[in-house]
Amino acid sequence: MTVRWIAFGVGAVAACCVTPYGWGSILASFKILDLGELLHLINEWRPADFSSLGPFELSMLALIGGGLYSGVKLSPPRIALALGLLHMALSHIRNLEIFALLLPIVLLAPVASQFALQPARLVRTSAPSVAMLAVLLGGLTWVFAANARIAPPEGQSPAAAVDALQAHNPKRVLNDLPFGGYLIWRQIPVFIDGRAELYGEAFEMAYYRALTLKDANHFLDILKTWEIDAVLLKPSTPAVGLLDQVSGWKRVYSDENAVLHVRTAN
Repeated sequence: MTVRWIAFGVGAVAACCVTPYGWGSILASFKILDLGELLHLINEWRPADFSSLGPFELSMLALIGGGLYSGVKLSPPRIALALGLLHMALSHIRNLEIFALLLPIVLLAPVASQFALQPARLVRTSAPSVAMLAVLLGGLTWVFAANARIAPPEGQSPAAAVDALQAHNPKRVLNDLPFGGYLIWRQIPVFIDGRAELYGEAFEMAYYRALTLKDANHFLDILKTWEIDAVLLKPSTPAVGLLDQVSGWKRVYSDENAVLHVRTAN
């Protein structure tokens, strides 16, 4: 059994490297998890929040209750896997999908063996129903895809504000982080985007403190040092109010998604 788990571990590591980046895929994960304080500011890397009852908590309570009631028993390696997946899900919201995907695989065989379930017979008797359900879901998906307008959230793709930005032909733009991907798609060089592992903890934390005015002087230093001539921020970002008061800057566009300031000639 030990040899098989070792072989599985080696195979899993090798599979992680079968990408254009090779070992870089694993190194990128370490870089992300080494971002320290910054991880608490990125939504997908924040710990699970149990301040209100949600699907994850309900699922956990149901699993614990079902296990206690039925007396499910697992081998030590499977217990370690289940607890490891749970730890990952509790540590970072991003891992909830991994928990939901892999936990059934970990539990399926021992639970089926312990309760003498017969999956083959179950599949044979339910095959027509499964086929009908698959056809129904496939048809509904096709109808939805054919009629739905697929577009990124407006809060992350301020099209009108970017149109106004391009009209001023800026050379260097200071952008709010959620706008990074959309600006790149519009072929506008960005100050920052969502790839935190590329920018590093020190740079992003300084950026965060500047835009939230925890360090207003650093925000003004960014404008000067990087020769910023346009600033595109979310209306809720504290630096927006400061720019309204700073000489040499003018608000030229605003809506519910974005506010654009440009440098004026002095």
